[in-house]
Amino acid sequence: MTTWNVAAAQYAPRPDDVAANVSHHLKFIATAAREQIDVLLFPEFSLTGFHSPDSCLVSPDSTLFAPITLAAQQHKMTIIAGLSLPAPGGMMSAGLIFLPDGTRQLCLQNTAQHICEINGLPVLQDKLIGTGSQRIALSVSRSLPEDLWAQKEASLYMCGRFISELSWTAEVVDMQHCAFENHVAVLQVNHAVAPDNQTAVGRSACWDEQGQLIVRAEAGELLVVARRKDNGWHGEVIPLR
Repeated sequence: MTTWNVAAAQYAPRPDDVAANVSHHLKFIATAAREQIDVLLFPEFSLTGFHSPDSCLVSPDSTLFAPITLAAQQHKMTIIAGLSLPAPGGMMSAGLIFLPDGTRQLCLQNTAQHICEINGLPVLQDKLIGTGSQRIALSVSRSLPEDLWAQKEASLYMCGRFISELSWTAEVVDMQHCAFENHVAVLQVNHAVAPDNQTAVGRSACWDEQGQLIVRAEAGELLVVARRKDNGWHGEVIPLR
């Protein structure tokens, strides 16, 4: 039976400490490796924190991220983490993709600028990674209707961003609708805590191609795992170890 294992890392970023966040990512990655995860998604700003000062803006090609690059190679895992990048008028959210071959790519939130690369790292223009039946459409920071075309070429849509208690119900409806209308499974990862680092949020979840809930977590730091087998999707929640 062929199995494809994907996971959402429901994660609480360490504020203003990139090195600490890298180390904390490695704990999630180690747990994911024990579960034989192929693709691991962290929420936005997982590496830099929600409100990163200029001192915490790190180049995506930084050697600080070398341990995650090595982990992706060692475990043959695609790892998508979140960080802040400078942008006109402020900052933008980006996904830093660590591939099993040791290379890195970037996926940016929607921007009017056409950006091909940043610090030598290629920027995904179509927000698609993988091939064949393991093709993934990525959304950074938010999912907008104009991005959804990409899902028609993918079998999984992955989105990692902060969702508040107030917006959770509406987001669930959107994710179910997205799955059903595009006939694509959806993996949504949320932060384990709100930006004030006090309010628990969580509830990361996965829906199948018909919009049926596969698995949903509650609060806390953990992995939401979805496994696609020949007979469909199956889910489980794995505590961080």
